[in-house]
Amino acid sequence: LEVECTPGNLSNVIGNYNISTLIVTGQMDARDFKFIATALDAITVVDLSGVTIVAYSDHSKPLFNNEVDYPENFIPPMAFFGKKIKQFTLPPGTRAIGMGAFAGCDRLTTFTFPEGLDSIGAYAFSATKLNNIVLPSTIKSLGKGVFSNCTNLSRVTINPSTEMAIPESAFEFDKTVNYIFLGPNVTSIGDRAFKGTSRLFYLTFTGQNNIRYIGKEAFLASGVADFNFEQATALNNIDDLAFAQSKQVSATIPAATTRVGKGAFFYDTDLTTYIPNAASDTIADMLLAGTAVSNNVTDNTQVQYIGNYAFYNTPITTLSLPATTNYIGDRAMAGMIDLQEFNSDAIEVPALGAEVWLGVKQATIPLKVPGESYDAYS
Repeated sequence: LEVECTPGNLSNVIGNYNISTLIVTGQMDARDFKFIATALDAITVVDLSGVTIVAYSDHSKPLFNNEVDYPENFIPPMAFFGKKIKQFTLPPGTRAIGMGAFAGCDRLTTFTFPEGLDSIGAYAFSATKLNNIVLPSTIKSLGKGVFSNCTNLSRVTINPSTEMAIPESAFEFDKTVNYIFLGPNVTSIGDRAFKGTSRLFYLTFTGQNNIRYIGKEAFLASGVADFNFEQATALNNIDDLAFAQSKQVSATIPAATTRVGKGAFFYDTDLTTYIPNAASDTIADMLLAGTAVSNNVTDNTQVQYIGNYAFYNTPITTLSLPATTNYIGDRAMAGMIDLQEFNSDAIEVPALGAEVWLGVKQATIPLKVPGESYDAYS
């Protein structure tokens, strides 16, 4: 059916509610989207390329999600939630897509995000079948979980013209995505943003990236193997469990990084090399537990604190503590059965947690300490 609409009048120009294809021209407002949401259950194709969305307000009767004000060029929240839509064409002037607008549209495989679009709300395309996402350069903000649980997604390109963040859970549990491109204006990756993206083989940037923050569990249980830390010269904070159980193979922490959180690489069994920056003063709890790291991690650092389970079950053979070290946590080096040499430059013996070397044959491993501190260490 092809109809021309005036604002709030779509229900009056459609007589057959069982139509599968709808082409609208003219003007629409939130009332027309509400009609589609509640009445047109058989709809699979919607073409609004000839539509202008005008503003609508009714403070006496919320239409979607208890909202009463709907600006122009805005797709209302939950407008097509759970519909059988396979193909959808946005109005050309669309600036924003509301929360959950297309969530659960599990037949929606393709979608064109036009230039001019600047925001997409929380969970707007969650649990859809989108295959390839290319966001326009005009995009400024994305909502929580915006593309989460998309079971068919393969490729994602995000290259905004202004600074923006990847929000929390943005692509969480998108288990088929294998290629992500992030432009230089992406400045942070939120908590759980790529958690569970187990087939994420390629994470690429344009040269030097400007990411300053990687959130908690951002790449937890993901397939990411090649995050280039040396390119991330602005990176300040890697939060807890950020790369835990991922496939990352090496990590050279940039000079700008002031914090690497607890378990940031916990049981990343493919990680063989970890090089903290020279100013690093903390090896966080569980940081490298269960990894394959074998290099002398603490050499040439300013490490003061080595956290609980920090090197648990790693195959490190030589470990050299700097003079700044003052604490080694519970089971920090438990299970390090490959350890062959242990050196400490600390004049004062570091305080110890419980069972620091559980399972390690300490009697067979040389301990080298400053001569003046021999008796104290003994």
